[in-house]
Amino acid sequence: MSAIDPAEAYCPTEETMRDWIKHSLLRLTRRQFVAGGTAATAALAAGCSGGTDGGALPDGSDAPPPDAPLLDGGPDAPPIDVPPDTAPDGPTPECLETDVDQLGPYYRADAPFRTDLNITHAAGVPLVIRGQVFGPDCVTPIARALLDPWQADDDGIYDNATAAFEFRGRLYADDAGRYEFRTVLPGYYVPRPRHVHLKVDAPGYVSLTTQIYFTDDPQSAGVPRTLRIPLTMDIATGGLVGVFNVVLVAV
Repeated sequence: MSAIDPAEAYCPTEETMRDWIKHSLLRLTRRQFVAGGTAATAALAAGCSGGTDGGALPDGSDAPPPDAPLLDGGPDAPPIDVPPDTAPDGPTPECLETDVDQLGPYYRADAPFRTDLNITHAAGVPLVIRGQVFGPDCVTPIARALLDPWQADDDGIYDNATAAFEFRGRLYADDAGRYEFRTVLPGYYVPRPRHVHLKVDAPGYVSLTTQIYFTDDPQSAGVPRTLRIPLTMDIATGGLVGVFNVVLVAV
């Protein structure tokens, strides 16, 4: 697919944004994806007011530069400020518990507390995953749940040995059960679709081991729908944003 022509100077439609997301999931190079994101940003700067909005941070501000400081994800981290009109009512209309998925062979315990998993600024399409952790009624938020995400890099390779714990981290949800972390879109490796591993623990609830998949990834077609999330384009950064809400089972 060719890049969007900046000279067209039009407001990218939702269909256009979805098209670029699909191509990012199937892309051969990051350059093609970034070219599309840059063109879309230029079009909006020319006077567009529409388009898909996935680019605001929880406080409604524009995304910070890659080197901006982030919360360390530790137990004393301040709450994530999500405006009431953007807070989720629940993970699914039917109130489904989050499906369990395999731990896999690449888990490493005791990853550092942080909310930016890409600490070495490795290549890849930027990705923000945020969400909320709920009890089994899909209404009651679970304060200070401990989340432990890990994944492969853009080339589908895990950091299994270095002290950097690249693309691994731990973080606590805030008092309203909300969390957010930064990473890059994980690469394919045979025979897996793109995915992010996640463990979630909270006192009084069954420990959850699961994985996050992406709706527009054709290789994830057989994955339970509670584990597949749509992605939206972040116009400010040319990256992607996804929301993954978690429902835990009481002990």
